[in-house]
Amino acid sequence: MKHHHDLYEKNKAIFDMKKYWLNPQITTFSSEIKEINGTLIRLNENYFYPEGGGQPPDHGVISTETTKSSVIDVQEIDNEVWLKLNKNQFQPNEIISAKIDKSRRINLSRNHTSQHLISAIFMEDFEYDTVKATIDLKSSEIEFDKKLNWDILEKGINKVNSHILQSHPINSKFFDKENISDLKLRGHISDLHSIYRIVEIKDVDLNPCGGTHVKNTSEIQIVAVRKLENNKLKFISGHDAEAYLTKQTKLIYKISNLIKTSPKSIFQELERIYTNNINMKKELLKNKNDILNLQLSNTVSKNIHNFTLIYSFVNKIERSIILSYYGEINVNKIILIEDQNSTFFVLTGSQNLTSDLSKYLKNIGFKGGGQGNFIMGNNPTKFKLIDLIETYLSSS
Repeated sequence: MKHHHDLYEKNKAIFDMKKYWLNPQITTFSSEIKEINGTLIRLNENYFYPEGGGQPPDHGVISTETTKSSVIDVQEIDNEVWLKLNKNQFQPNEIISAKIDKSRRINLSRNHTSQHLISAIFMEDFEYDTVKATIDLKSSEIEFDKKLNWDILEKGINKVNSHILQSHPINSKFFDKENISDLKLRGHISDLHSIYRIVEIKDVDLNPCGGTHVKNTSEIQIVAVRKLENNKLKFISGHDAEAYLTKQTKLIYKISNLIKTSPKSIFQELERIYTNNINMKKELLKNKNDILNLQLSNTVSKNIHNFTLIYSFVNKIERSIILSYYGEINVNKIILIEDQNSTFFVLTGSQNLTSDLSKYLKNIGFKGGGQGNFIMGNNPTKFKLIDLIETYLSSS
């Protein structure tokens, strides 16, 4: 294997463009502007991380004694790292001072290393391969090749946090094409450059990666599960994870006090409450049905020409119950139901009659519409609906 110094000399241009590979903890530096293209600039030596590998770019500020601009994006274009500024008043060959957003860098590095550790443990112990990883400032996501369950997730995350406490050092190693094939790597390599960077979590993982990482697993502090959905795991780490777990603990004790049970019995008690609630809803629905059926059976019937008009008044109209109660009716029968909210329901044995009645009532000012053999709507007028229908049928 070639010594790292030899690889550095051979690939100095790449290392100068990606100094964050060797020293991801450096967030302030000076450099010369090598090239300018509008609001894009390219530096002679660069520590800003460009977006890639599921990790967002660094942000920060570059300045001289007279000019200052924010770095709002960093992209690698044609194997060169370009900084996008909010405004550009700099000149080529100008020496600038750069300050990377340290908090953003640390959060992204911590979450990226957390992802490597999670992916390594779940591959080694449970044969779950990472298909995709998305690193973010807060909640990051890993997509596995198959569905996760909570039993495996609990075992895996417990082991991840155990390794965090073991303070494994994290190193960057560099190889060329001649010897990269000798390594047993978790991930796949892409043939982009003449040099390959491997991120090693000592005794745990070897993975090709171009992103930024912490120096030791102890810097992660803790990893917590935010959400599990099929094969996708959302997680948080560090202070965010501690704050999240504290908030969840407070919530658990609030629920525990509310339903008057111990924290360890919350799930069983909630299951009991949920089952009782479902049974009560079923009983309430049955009672409502019984009441409505009783009210529907209390009718007024009138014969008008060849039609029989049946009228009922109920507390509240429930369309499905009414349709179930009456079923199919003959062509000479009309059912009229009103409730205390001025809602009405008309059911006939003829779609043509239903359509004609609907038009007639709308012309008078009734709100609503018909579908098939029934009309349902609201009576905002001063007219009595039963009188109007009697008049309509008498004139038919």
